[in-house]
Amino acid sequence: MLIPEVWEEPHLQPIMEQFKESVQRAQSTFIKQTLNSTEITVCPMMQEVLTLVTKARIALDCGSVAPSGPVGDELQEEILEATRSCVESEDDHCLVEKLANLMRSEGGVVCSALLEVENGLKTALDMFCHEELLGAGSSCSWWSCGTKVLSAGATCAIDIADPLALVGCVKEVIGAGSQCVPCICSILHISSKWC
Repeated sequence: MLIPEVWEEPHLQPIMEQFKESVQRAQSTFIKQTLNSTEITVCPMMQEVLTLVTKARIALDCGSVAPSGPVGDELQEEILEATRSCVESEDDHCLVEKLANLMRSEGGVVCSALLEVENGLKTALDMFCHEELLGAGSSCSWWSCGTKVLSAGATCAIDIADPLALVGCVKEVIGAGSQCVPCICSILHISSKWC
């Protein structure tokens, strides 16, 4: 987790402890709900949520290093509810629209919360779903490749609908020699025949 254990400003310590506990509870609740689902296996669902959260973070211009700030339980619950409600939505902009409204009232802490959720999902995917989603023996990691490929895919998909052209565009964006090239199709849910 990216939350420091000790803060230089003593008055922030209780707030950050509460934030840390809130994030841990939210991640635990999400994993429990996912594990109790019988309709979809855990790993593809987590990958779908990671894609949704990453695209929202990019669309909201949060960057990859969000400003740190205290996130209260109420805001954390709003972000998780928005994410849950958009997971099965047909609207690609569902989460972006809901979080944009939160950003107008809450500011940069929404970006901090999104980055925490994204990092939690990448950790869980790397830990529990590495072989299922990326293939046994793969050198790909959600930490090293997930965000790069998802970001490039989101950028390329704006203008490209053809899978072969999309893969080519992503390769160009991340670099043809990147260790992440073999991961493109599995991360973006593209048939391996295009890779």
